[in-house]
Amino acid sequence: MESGEHDLHCFQALRNMDEVLIANFMTFQDAVDEGGYDLVIADEAWDIDHYWHEHPELKKAGLAWFTDFVGYVPMPSGGEHEAFLTTDYNAEMIEHIERHPGVRDRAIFVGSPEDIVPLSFGKDLPAMRDWVPRHFDFAGYIIGEHPHIFGSRAELRERLGYRPDEPVCIVTVGGSAVGTHLIKRILQSYPIARARLPELRMIVVAGPRIDPASLGRQRVSRCAPSYPTSTVISPRAISPLCRAALPPAWS
Repeated sequence: MESGEHDLHCFQALRNMDEVLIANFMTFQDAVDEGGYDLVIADEAWDIDHYWHEHPELKKAGLAWFTDFVGYVPMPSGGEHEAFLTTDYNAEMIEHIERHPGVRDRAIFVGSPEDIVPLSFGKDLPAMRDWVPRHFDFAGYIIGEHPHIFGSRAELRERLGYRPDEPVCIVTVGGSAVGTHLIKRILQSYPIARARLPELRMIVVAGPRIDPASLGRQRVSRCAPSYPTSTVISPRAISPLCRAALPPAWS
């Protein structure tokens, strides 16, 4: 088991997902073969990217590849064995890209060059900050409307119903259900935080796959109420104005 509560060892999980990834790819390939598509937009579709590089003759459409990380980095707890494995995986990926540069018609890194970790891909492999810019274009952050249109901080707080001096904590764990346990732990900590900061308001954003009702007896609201509380809101119920106060991932 690679996961527990809000922990997930992504690298080890991916290593053990061969059957799932192959099944996903075959379903995808059947659809491409039958559908006559011109373009595939692959948002971190690692299975598609891997198998098309392994078998470039299967590629029947343009490929626009998106990701916000490149390469694997070993966890310290994994020791030398995991460092060897991640280096091997990274070497294979680098070989794929350099042997078949035409598989990805466009490779886009969601972020900026400064977001690349200042590490190497492993022993005797290039530095990530040297290799990635040669093989990717950078899109910056995808946030929809620019925050500048929201006005000043004071104006935004007034529109959202926050008092000028009110401390507000917004909790969001991303779009999957893996953060459920983390949200529950944060909610359990809220009374402790309120004891020290009586005016604290906490806004908890449930992911699309997390039912707000599953998080306990908290008030569910379309937007932030005007009193100190721990509020759970569903992303589907957030008005555009509320979205302005959320992190870019929810914009």
